[in-house]
This record gives sequence, structure tokens and C-alpha cells, in this order.
Amino acid sequence: MDNIANAHHRIQLLTTIVDYSLGHKFIDIYRKGEVPISLILHGNGAANSEIYDILGFGEPKKAIILSILTETMAQWMLHDLRVKMKFNKPGTGIAFTISLSSCSSILSQ
Repeated sequence: MDNIANAHHRIQLLTTIVDYSLGHKFIDIYRKGEVPISLILHGNGAANSEIYDILGFGEPKKAIILSILTETMAQWMLHDLRVKMKFNKPGTGIAFTISLSSCSSILSQ
């Protein structure tokens, strides 16, 4: 039970990288999930198109969405991405979390 309670206080950075043309769909999912979107970046890959094809990355122009949220909310959003955007299929993008534990202890005080 203590682990579940701590998950509500642990802070994570959710990073999502998708084709630029799909960025607005992900932003809509995050807004409906009441995720505070901290920063939306526009990126452009430097690899040639053959590398993108091999890795299944699609177009080189990317939307990079960075959000800070609780561990519980991050897990829900990763689940939503798998279900709503078929994120478990190659070529749809990537999403991952990074623990911001040093920040979460400061914020929870």
C-alpha cells in the first residue's frame, strides 16, 4: 500500500517522440487526460532516409513532447498511448519516462 501512495508523489518526465504530422493527436490525448504539457519541441533528424526506413522512424521531422507528471499518471498515459495510438507497433513513435526523484522529494515537502 505504501508503494501505491508513494507513486502519487514520485515525479516523472514523460518524453514522447512522434512524426511531426501526428503531434496534434498526441497533444489532444494528453489534454483529455489532463496532463500538463510543459514543452513541445520540433525536431528534425539528421540521418538519411535509409536509416529511418530501417529503424521504422517514418519522416525525419518530429514532435517531441515533454511532460512532468506523477508516476501513476505517467503509467496511465503510456497505457493510453498503447491503446489509442497503437504505440506498440513499430513506426508509431516512442515514449518513455525518466524519474525525477531528486525533484519529487523537494516538491512533496
